[in-house]
Amino acid sequence: MARRTILRLALILCFMLTRILSVPKPLKGCIAKEHAALLSFKEGLEDTSNRLSTWTGDDCCVWKGITCSKKIGHVVRLDLRNTHVDDDGEPDIDYALGGNLSSSLLALRHLNYLDLSSNYFNESQIPEFIGSMSNLRYLNLRRTSFIGSIPPQLGNLSNLIYLDLSCEDFYSIRPVYSKDLAWLPHLPLLEYLDMSYVNISTVANWAQIITMLPSLKHLYFSYCSLQNLTYSPSFFNLSNLVTLDISGNSFGDTTFLNLGWNLTSLKYLDMSGNSFGDKTRDKTFLNLGWNLTSLKYLDMSGNSFGDKTFLNLGWNLTSLKYLDMSINDFNGILPGMFNNLCNIKELDLSYNPINIDITELVHVLPQCLRSKLQSLNLEFTNLIGNLSSLLEHMTSLRTLNLRYNNLTGPIPYNIRAIKLSYLDLGRNFLDGAVSKDHFVNLLNLQWLLLYENPLIVDQNWVPPVSLRWVNLKSCKLGPKFPPWIRRLTNIIGLDISNTSIVDKVPEWFWNTSSHFLYLDLSNNQISGKIHKALQVTFFTDLYLQNNLFEGPIPPLPKNLINLDLSNNSLSGPLPSMFRAHNLTRLFLQKNLLNGTIPASICQLHNLWQIDLSSNLLTGHIPMCWTDTNFNTSKDLELSVLILRNNSLAGTFPFFLKYCQGLVFLDLSYNEFSGNLPSWIGEKLSNLLFLFLRSNMFSGNIPVQITNLYKRLQILDLAHNNFSGSIPAPSVNDLNLWNDEPRFYYSNPLYISDPSNFDTEGILADSMDVLTKGTSLEYYGVFISVTSFDLSFNSLAGEIPERLVSYFTLTGLNSLNLSGNHLSGNIPMNIGAMQALESLDLSINILSGEIPFSLSNLTFLGYLNFSYNNLSGRIPSGNQLQTFDESSYIGNSGLCGPPLSKNCSGNGITIPQGNESRKEDGSDVMSLYLGICIGFIFGLWLVFCVFLFKRKYRIAYFRATDDLYDWVYVFVVSSWKRAFGK
Repeated sequence: MARRTILRLALILCFMLTRILSVPKPLKGCIAKEHAALLSFKEGLEDTSNRLSTWTGDDCCVWKGITCSKKIGHVVRLDLRNTHVDDDGEPDIDYALGGNLSSSLLALRHLNYLDLSSNYFNESQIPEFIGSMSNLRYLNLRRTSFIGSIPPQLGNLSNLIYLDLSCEDFYSIRPVYSKDLAWLPHLPLLEYLDMSYVNISTVANWAQIITMLPSLKHLYFSYCSLQNLTYSPSFFNLSNLVTLDISGNSFGDTTFLNLGWNLTSLKYLDMSGNSFGDKTRDKTFLNLGWNLTSLKYLDMSGNSFGDKTFLNLGWNLTSLKYLDMSINDFNGILPGMFNNLCNIKELDLSYNPINIDITELVHVLPQCLRSKLQSLNLEFTNLIGNLSSLLEHMTSLRTLNLRYNNLTGPIPYNIRAIKLSYLDLGRNFLDGAVSKDHFVNLLNLQWLLLYENPLIVDQNWVPPVSLRWVNLKSCKLGPKFPPWIRRLTNIIGLDISNTSIVDKVPEWFWNTSSHFLYLDLSNNQISGKIHKALQVTFFTDLYLQNNLFEGPIPPLPKNLINLDLSNNSLSGPLPSMFRAHNLTRLFLQKNLLNGTIPASICQLHNLWQIDLSSNLLTGHIPMCWTDTNFNTSKDLELSVLILRNNSLAGTFPFFLKYCQGLVFLDLSYNEFSGNLPSWIGEKLSNLLFLFLRSNMFSGNIPVQITNLYKRLQILDLAHNNFSGSIPAPSVNDLNLWNDEPRFYYSNPLYISDPSNFDTEGILADSMDVLTKGTSLEYYGVFISVTSFDLSFNSLAGEIPERLVSYFTLTGLNSLNLSGNHLSGNIPMNIGAMQALESLDLSINILSGEIPFSLSNLTFLGYLNFSYNNLSGRIPSGNQLQTFDESSYIGNSGLCGPPLSKNCSGNGITIPQGNESRKEDGSDVMSLYLGICIGFIFGLWLVFCVFLFKRKYRIAYFRATDDLYDWVYVFVVSSWKRAFGK
């Protein structure tokens, strides 16, 4: 017996030893075959940010993104998602992996987790070999810039639990699509499926397919171009589904919604942005039989239902906590609409034309809802009335948004009885005073937004100490600087712009505001100096424009992102050291700043917009980057550069070669010289506004500039020393552009307010454009102003007809070629420029006749052909009748109105003295003679009719007799009524 026991133990020991020896020997914690596979995989990738720098050495289990099993040593997890985000919260492309995915990953036989999300794989297709990685349980290819069809081989991943193929791509506009989802039912364990932004418009049986996934809990089919079902069974069982997102699709009607969906576990439902109301013609959508007893979140916004009865749903929504019905064109609220929604905590009805008194709205809501509601959003709903009733009945509110309505009256004092944390009453017509008793008990209030109301804020107002953000823009706070700001110890954002403050900044303010992130004091008359303590503050956004600040600019805080000090009286040099390396917008225009632009500005790689115009700056622009010291893998972010009206010198800035995103460039009214570089038409292909007026540029205008014509809205090279001919687009360019729509730039220079409370966009303050013979100042957004100005240079040659043909295609508004040495004839096709409003060809040596096609220009408001060698008759008609002789002066060969020279046949007759008056008198006599002849002829025509037509004669005399009798009776009767018998 003992021998048998010993024998058994020996056999077991031998078996275990054999198993241990059969396991591949780890290479210091990493299987050799898998180590080689990972290195091969790395070779196919592009890693510009060096994220895989740890992928060295023998132990791959310690490499970043790699996880090995502690039991068997195999690689089981590969996580290479891009976790870096940019300023907009989007994945940062600078840290994205690229290149190609190598099939060497198939050597990772035990891999069960693969995450490559938020990278950039060169718009290639999803590799088919991924479908052979049979042990995968987690696969995330979200936003990886893959394109093309989803490989059906993914259906081989039978162990998959999590699958994300969504492609809301910030890199590519080319779609991922699937024409057949037949591979999905082969994933029986799948619990999470996200195919958002994948085009499955041709898959008619999508709803049937998802019912064949028994384990599915979370489904995201947003923006998939879903269509209605061609086959509609009466019942869909999705009892395990917890999340359903089918927002932003293209349903033709609501057929699929009228089905028996078993959704008893559903907690989150998003059907927003489907525009059901645009296509629904009946009320079938009002009788849905969905069982939604567990639903907590429902978003039906952006469907344009219009019909208010939509809310009378046949849904059991007793558990609903959040309801979003914004942007649905609801006109009014019907009684009973919310009777079955007593447990809602958050309600959003914004952007609906409800158009009722807010008191009426309150009474429409059931008592059970009023007493429990914590968040109410009614912005842009055209509400009227005052706030008293709402504040009286909704005492549980924590968040209240009523901005952009027509509410009137004062803010009621009973607002202090509600424990609000967020209050937005901006853009209404509230009036009265905000006194120290308002908000006194609101200990939890963090956001107070009363902007753009005619409210008067008391100097003794006591704000809640809990406030984090205050916006009182365009309220009345002045003239004294508000002392209550000292109490805002927890605040991070303050906007008191345009509040009638006429005062100096008190010394205590700079210490009080040192912890602020956002400050806007603009559009007041605040004076004094900007304190040197500014450099130790935490500001990210600082707006002090349009005030009376003076003195030097102190060192800037290092966290600054947006700075606007424009239109003050600041003096001295620019800061020698720009410590704010994250600065994106720098506006210092219209001050008295002098000196040179410091070289430290080269360290601001994130600068997006710079405006230093209208100062006293001198010297050269720093030579920040050259071909030898610039990282060519990344262009500069600069999109706006405005340096006009200074005394800057030097050649055209070389660093602009690396600003391929540049949209707006203004170097006008300076002392720049030299030739324009040829790369301006290649490297600055996105340029829309180019102002180089009043400098000393010389040489030929490079022909490559024609590459910009397609997008340029304003080209102003006037008052320089350019020579040579005018660059014209090629014939091929004209053919290519003929079918392309004209691109207009809309609000490129928008300065966003982090508080997201309607800070107005500005377009580099304003811009002067010389057109119609005068300088016009444009503010805000350029939409369709198109101008081409090469005036007062030394250009020679003829006006290219191809240039005129191009302007005809693009709809040019203003053309100014005056003050050059242009010769030849005016192009005959100039009359085809139907959008032309201003045309100036004066002070050249143009010859020949003025084309008669000019009479076709119905929008022409300014014309100047003066001081040329033009001859012949001046065309007439339409707008040409409105111009006086100043438009043609200095052309001795021209004749006809409005000039005093008359044209006679092919020659010219110059009237003199009495002969002129004789001809004028002859014209008058001819007029009178014609009138007399016409009168006599008409009179004899009537007489002859009566003479030869007895019937007409009798009718005429009878009518006159009847008229005489009626007048006689009327006069006699009126006389008797007035004076009696």
